[in-house]
Amino acid sequence: MDTSGVTSPTQSSQCIRTHESFCTQFCAQVDKYVASECPQNNEKYVQQITKILLQLSEERRWQNFTNFVKQQCEKDGGELFSNFVKRWYTAIGHVNAETDHVLPMLLLVMEVMKIDNLGYEPIIVLHDVLEEQIYKMNGNDTKILGTYIAENFISGCILKKSWLSATAIFIQCVVKAKGKLIEWEENTVDCMEYRVAFLLKLLSDVVSCSSLKEFVFLLRKCSLHEILNLFVEKMLYTEATPEICLKLIVVLPEVINWKGEQVCDHLLTKADFPFEDLYMLSVELHELFESSVTIPKLFLARLKRHRQLVSCSRFALICLLSLCNTTRYHSVSMAELKQNVVKLQKHCDGLRRSAWVRDVVGDCDVETLKGNLDAVVEVAVSDTKWCSVIGSALEQVAFMLLLDKCNTEIKISNGRIAGDTGAVSLGKSILVSLARVDVASIGQLLERILTILFTCVKQNSALILIDTIVDIVSQQTVHVLNAWKSLRSWMDSICDLKESIAVSLVRALLPVIILRPQLIAIMLNRMKKYVLCGSTVATVLPILLLLLRSSTMRSAVKSDYYSQSFATFSTQALQNMGVETKNTNVELSLEIIGILKRTFSQPANVKSMLYRGVVEAASANQNLVYPTLDLLVTHLATLQQISLCTYIESSKSSTILLEPLSDLVQAVSLLMRLSIYSLRNTSTQVVCGENAKVCQAMFELDKLVEFAIDRDVHDLRLDKLSDFSLSATGRANLSFASLMISLYDALIEHLWNVSCALTRREVTEKVLALLRRREELDEVLKEKSAKKKESKGDKIAIAYSSTTPYLQSITSILSRFIQSVNEEGIDIDEECLQLLRENAFVWAMDWAQRISIDIYKCKTHAPFVVLSSFSRIMLLLYIGGSFVHESASFELWNHKCTQAAMAFSNVISLMISKYGSRCDGFLMEMWQIVDKSNGAQRKHENAASLLIQFILSHLMPKLLETYKDFEERMMASDFTHQVFALIATCRALFKQISNDKAQLKCAKLTRNILQKNEINNKTVLKEIWHLYMHIERAGNCDFHYTNFLRTVATQIIALLSDKEKGTAHFLASINDITVETSAEMIAEACSASLSDARLTTEMMSQIFISSMDVGLVKVIDLCSRLADVVLLLLSVHIDYAVAKEPICALLTAQYETLNVVVKLMLKTHKHGDISEWMSVTKLATLARGSVLRIMENADENVGTLNPLDEPSLTHNRKILKSQKDETLYVTYVRSRELYQANLLLLCSALRDDRLDIQVRNNSIGVRDFRIDAEKLRQRVEELGEEAENEGQVREEQRPVKKRARTEKEGVINA
Repeated sequence: MDTSGVTSPTQSSQCIRTHESFCTQFCAQVDKYVASECPQNNEKYVQQITKILLQLSEERRWQNFTNFVKQQCEKDGGELFSNFVKRWYTAIGHVNAETDHVLPMLLLVMEVMKIDNLGYEPIIVLHDVLEEQIYKMNGNDTKILGTYIAENFISGCILKKSWLSATAIFIQCVVKAKGKLIEWEENTVDCMEYRVAFLLKLLSDVVSCSSLKEFVFLLRKCSLHEILNLFVEKMLYTEATPEICLKLIVVLPEVINWKGEQVCDHLLTKADFPFEDLYMLSVELHELFESSVTIPKLFLARLKRHRQLVSCSRFALICLLSLCNTTRYHSVSMAELKQNVVKLQKHCDGLRRSAWVRDVVGDCDVETLKGNLDAVVEVAVSDTKWCSVIGSALEQVAFMLLLDKCNTEIKISNGRIAGDTGAVSLGKSILVSLARVDVASIGQLLERILTILFTCVKQNSALILIDTIVDIVSQQTVHVLNAWKSLRSWMDSICDLKESIAVSLVRALLPVIILRPQLIAIMLNRMKKYVLCGSTVATVLPILLLLLRSSTMRSAVKSDYYSQSFATFSTQALQNMGVETKNTNVELSLEIIGILKRTFSQPANVKSMLYRGVVEAASANQNLVYPTLDLLVTHLATLQQISLCTYIESSKSSTILLEPLSDLVQAVSLLMRLSIYSLRNTSTQVVCGENAKVCQAMFELDKLVEFAIDRDVHDLRLDKLSDFSLSATGRANLSFASLMISLYDALIEHLWNVSCALTRREVTEKVLALLRRREELDEVLKEKSAKKKESKGDKIAIAYSSTTPYLQSITSILSRFIQSVNEEGIDIDEECLQLLRENAFVWAMDWAQRISIDIYKCKTHAPFVVLSSFSRIMLLLYIGGSFVHESASFELWNHKCTQAAMAFSNVISLMISKYGSRCDGFLMEMWQIVDKSNGAQRKHENAASLLIQFILSHLMPKLLETYKDFEERMMASDFTHQVFALIATCRALFKQISNDKAQLKCAKLTRNILQKNEINNKTVLKEIWHLYMHIERAGNCDFHYTNFLRTVATQIIALLSDKEKGTAHFLASINDITVETSAEMIAEACSASLSDARLTTEMMSQIFISSMDVGLVKVIDLCSRLADVVLLLLSVHIDYAVAKEPICALLTAQYETLNVVVKLMLKTHKHGDISEWMSVTKLATLARGSVLRIMENADENVGTLNPLDEPSLTHNRKILKSQKDETLYVTYVRSRELYQANLLLLCSALRDDRLDIQVRNNSIGVRDFRIDAEKLRQRVEELGEEAENEGQVREEQRPVKKRARTEKEGVINA
């Protein structure tokens, strides 16, 4: 074994003592020599020093000496070594040794500087030695020492302050030597050039961030800012890499005053790296944000200055989020981020609405921002290390997205917020992701959400937060269950919320509430008290019914009556979340039913709510059918016989309904049906108890039917001789009459659904009798309401009863009425059906229209299947012909067709708005029914498009052709309602169309209607024009649209100037009656398109697009095509004085749009030259072409609106019209002057004479508003003289008072 390198402890201690004595003796010898004033002939001293130098030159001895020095310095703090080094270089000077002995000791000194416990005095001594020797070193040694220093920085090791101070001495002293030359990269340079090159190379080579920070600090200490500036300039012109960007961030505090903006912009635009690289940059930058004041201020200013960077760059977005996490700049940064988010929300909607806007904007940063925000959220929630940079900013951004004021419209489908809601879905995903990452703090997150929810003012924002809670509960059920204690205080104050919000919140938290008896106990304790309070019972009842429905096992009950409510979990969803749904909590059910019984003593509106809620709960839960039926039947059996005194309570101040009998009848009837269904499904045997309860319910309802049939209006004391005024008796009669009508409706619905009215003649007779009783009472009410005068005093509340039949019942009735009985296996008596057709059709259609209005206004809910069936029946009933039974085929002027069209429009509008793409299959099925000729060939086309084509090509022309038939029968209002309904249907269906070809086809069909049909009804013509504008504005606004507008304008002028009547024209819809309306519609269409152009230009100024020039060219092209139409319409205003106000407003819109374009060019020109842009040439051509001719013609003629000369108006209307015209004209003049002034500014900025527009006979743009003081003084003097003259004349013309008679004075005195 080789043991040459092994040293025993004894040998080591001896070696240390030897080296220590050597150093001591060497220092003493050099001091002795120096004390003897350094004699020149001391050869012994020279030989000894030379020998020592030679011995230490040996590698082994130098290594041993180095080890000794390091150990000794750790013991004595470097005192011995500092003395030795000082004497060492003194001795070298005495013997004139070679320079080879200088550098090794200096390198050893630099190594000693890395020792921790060096004393201050030794450090000072060593620094002095370094400074002296660096000055004396030759070029090669200087280069070697520099290389040593560079290697230490590049290695990335931790460097001591003493070592850095020694390095600073080297950097400062290396340039002091005069005439020293150093070889650097095959060139010979002086010391100054060497230092610059050395430092720049070292800045480029250092990789470690900590070493780079220390080196930059060293350069700042040496006041070498010019080196940092040179380095930054070099890096800015180098291809961006993560390492370079990190160095720029580290250097930024030192160069912020000179290169701050350049470095900031370079980082924000060029730092496009993967998130792993962006993390290091973000961490370093966030440290600067926290420690510095100027750097975050600089970044925030640059992000405000270039807002598109936040949208286009991930690093810029992370920087803004990091600023939001900086306490000093939190509020300002959040406001800036909100502007970008609002832009995301606002412009996403604008881009979805119009294909032309999407084409103009092109590849904009709106979608990029959404993608970047999604990516940042995903990486931030998947890797917790980003919390140090972003912190809670993501949660705040999520709340900002959810609570933004732009969230005005939300759609609820299948119990959830439906559709692509843009920013809302992004905010929800952020909160759900945060809950998934930090499950331990999910309770605190829910508390923060509930805190905001309880203080939320807007209902839509509250529903969005509840929908977010649904996501969190469904995905993190176990963790939410573990954090149930955070919900206790909120459950205790649940009744403080609005009714709909409280119920939806309980639905959202239902899986947690069911499995936590403590929460149920808290809620029930509150419910017992609040159920008897009139202000909170509307909130308590639905919550109790929810708990009741969830307390027992759920099973598949056929429920075609109710769609899933908002924020409700299905049974399958509860089972997937681990909620046991098969166990029955009998105690809870009995307790809730006991609380519900207390509501029987409440007012009628509370009872109605109870009946509807009980039915809804039983429809969702089979086990609740029998107990709820028992509850309601028992209550029904205890009611007194129907009379005014037992059901109505009236006084001088109010009229109260004591029992909503019709709602109770309807609820019992539906529970009977559910009970019968469950009996048939669960067992082949008859269950005695349940069957008995059904029989009892049938018995009670039969008694009511017999009572209602036997008592006519005279028996009820509701005949024409009764009092129906606003007195106490009259109000009681009105309320009782409404109760009886609702009871008739409920009993008719019951007999249809339960008693086999289509097969049993006696039941049919009962239905007809009830219809007769209803009609008698309805006639009395109509007659009395027509004669009754409205009271001018205070209105008194009257409690009316209103029970709406279920949509399924009306759908079932109407489907039987319009279909032929030719199917086998259907047991229907044709005679019964025909009797019902003849007598109940009007009743069913009236309710169909009323229910459709309620559905459209979201007052009534129905499942998708029922809505589909109902809308299909309404369409077939409206079309008639071979699609329906011959007795149900009506002419278009029949009021039933009007009702069918309106009901179809209402329901289709709601279905598309609520269910969206889910309607496509149903629409295709409906189209195949109505168009059997080529249905198989066009299955690949969009169903909504096919239905629109069917309406516009078949139904609408057929309706327009029958206008005279409507007029002859005095039913013009039905004609208008049908047209409006069909157009509203087309508008709703058009939302489903995204294909450009389908949009073009719809626009072409609408144009054909205007061309081929004579339309004399102005209101209908306007509505068709509005549909056409809506379709075209959603499309590309191509040449077909503007050419059509120009053709219409040309025909209007020809018609106004044509003296010969009967001349054939291009559009049949334009005639002497509708020419002014057509002109107004053309002006409105142009104004709408110009408004789109203006809004698009404003959008372009706020977002970043790929080519601003190309976008402006498209905007100016549209303005140019519309200007040709405006020029034609201007002659209509000037020559024929037709549609003066709309045309004046159109001119205002044109000038405003062009002004926005010019202002955007001025703004863009400040940041770069645009004189060579194609859009500038297009603008100059437009400004010198059509717009110039419009200005020349309009300046002298537009604005002469004088309604006082119109004899057909009353004086007050003339005054109001004059004020309106004044505002209109002032707006027009202002927009006109702003356009010309900004155009001249652009002309001056671009130095482009093509934009120098001079208007002939300009009377607007050159007006001088400056005040001439001399003329003003003269005018004031003239007015003063006129006032004095008027005063004198008034004094002269004042009548002389006559003396009163003496007798009269006496009488007065007496």
